[in-house]
Amino acid sequence: MKWSIEQKIRVGFGLGLACLLVIGAVSYRSATRFTETFRGVEQTDLVLDELNQTLVAILNAETGERGYALTGNPLYLEAIEPGSAIARKKLKALRKLTLDNPVQQQRLDILEPLIATKLEFISRLIERRKNGIVEPVARTIAMGDAKKMMDEIRTRIDEMEQTERELLEGRSRKTKAEARQTMNVVLLGSLVAVLFVVLASLIVPNDFRKRRRAEDERDRFFTLSLDMLCIAGFDGYFKRVNPAWERVLGFTPEELMREPYSGFIHPDDLEATTAVASKIAAGAEVISFENRYRCKDGSYRWLLWSAAPLVEAQVIYAAARDITERKQVDARIEKLNNELKEHAGQLEAANNELEAFSYSVSHDLRAPLRHMGGFLELLQKKAGPVLDEPSQRYVKLISESAREMGALIDDLLAFSRMSRAEMRAASVDLRRLVEETIKDLEPEAAGREIDWKIAPLPEVQADPSLLRQVLVNLLSNSIKYSRTRDHAEIEIGCQPEENGQRVFFVRDNGVGFDMQYAGKLFGVFQRLHDSSEFEGTGIGLATVQRIVGRHGGRTWAEGVVDGGATFYFSLPKAA
Repeated sequence: MKWSIEQKIRVGFGLGLACLLVIGAVSYRSATRFTETFRGVEQTDLVLDELNQTLVAILNAETGERGYALTGNPLYLEAIEPGSAIARKKLKALRKLTLDNPVQQQRLDILEPLIATKLEFISRLIERRKNGIVEPVARTIAMGDAKKMMDEIRTRIDEMEQTERELLEGRSRKTKAEARQTMNVVLLGSLVAVLFVVLASLIVPNDFRKRRRAEDERDRFFTLSLDMLCIAGFDGYFKRVNPAWERVLGFTPEELMREPYSGFIHPDDLEATTAVASKIAAGAEVISFENRYRCKDGSYRWLLWSAAPLVEAQVIYAAARDITERKQVDARIEKLNNELKEHAGQLEAANNELEAFSYSVSHDLRAPLRHMGGFLELLQKKAGPVLDEPSQRYVKLISESAREMGALIDDLLAFSRMSRAEMRAASVDLRRLVEETIKDLEPEAAGREIDWKIAPLPEVQADPSLLRQVLVNLLSNSIKYSRTRDHAEIEIGCQPEENGQRVFFVRDNGVGFDMQYAGKLFGVFQRLHDSSEFEGTGIGLATVQRIVGRHGGRTWAEGVVDGGATFYFSLPKAA
């Protein structure tokens, strides 16, 4: 970013002013801290004074108690009650003054019960002396219990005083350090501010020269640019245009600036261009808009514009590029796209007709199959005992063929429905769905030794019922084609993402297949094994491919003859 001389001067003086503001802020902050420290010192002095007065009050009460206990002179009682009251009052004051100091609060929690016990002890001793019990009172004093309590009180008060003195010393050290830091900041800030002002003064002459060179370079750029550059006034006239305008439109700069620019705009584009010009005049930058400008020979050229206003000067700076050829190419592309859409519509109609035909044929085939099955059953009941062995075998073959044809029609109907069924995407726990599918397929695996290996599987976004059909078809295939193994192994897992899709697989150690025929696996009615070896209609994998394709994924397979097979399918990663 290149700064103008005005910007540099503003920045120089602005930085100097910023330094002065920082100095002021630091000074204010320092003064605030001094005030806070002073308040802390004042609070510490108050705490120390209150502690001293508390100790003096207790000592006065104790002195009065001893004097009265030993002499019985009522004059000593005058010091006891005020001392007790002062001690309690000072304890409340200390509690309030040290609210911000948890350590002192804990020590007060110990000191208050000690003083309360001491005052209660004094009250009991005086009461006994008043009742004439002299000797036990003297003995109590001689035992030193009162002294022990008083020593404990002194210890606690001394601890609190020591803590307050440490706080006072810490605050004093902090105040001195902050004073030094403030002085350093003020001195350094003042030097920096002066430096910025001096630098700003020095760069002014040099920047004036740079500004002149920049203006010359701008003029050369304006003249030599291949784009059509212009300055237009808010009054609707060009103020300046570069030579590219004459090269594209054929008009000289004088001809273009002689009349309003609206006179060169195609009538169909005039209203839109006027609206854009109004927005720009209001202060909006317009990155891109298009219109047609008239050439000197009467033809029109398409121009792509970008423009920005300088409101204070009442002008618009704009650049235009001739995009006539691109517009022609776009028109040809649009025509091709329309033709492709038409062909796609025809293809979709043909597919719909094919689906309808498949669906209709499948339904129409059911009736004769039911007739065949019914009459074969009647034939077996009526003539079965009198038919010879070849005839019974013929009837059995016809019956089995009818059943196979029925299964084929059912699969064909299911396959046809897959393309019409509405997708209802939801979050699916794939591992749970796999486990449920394996449980549903238990009748097919009955009597078999199958080792199921299920790797950790993520949640996916898919239609639960359609995804279940995918798993049913793939897992039942693995069960079927691993039938020749004494110990079958079927693995369900997930591979790293590929191109934003999660890849899943079903692997078995069955009979496998030759990879040169892998392209036929997912076709309708395509089978790589004879129906006498493995039953099936050849539609299951085609159904898998159609369901996965509707989810935006793809299917493929890998296999080795007598070495097992792996079927893969991918699903888009959920957003």
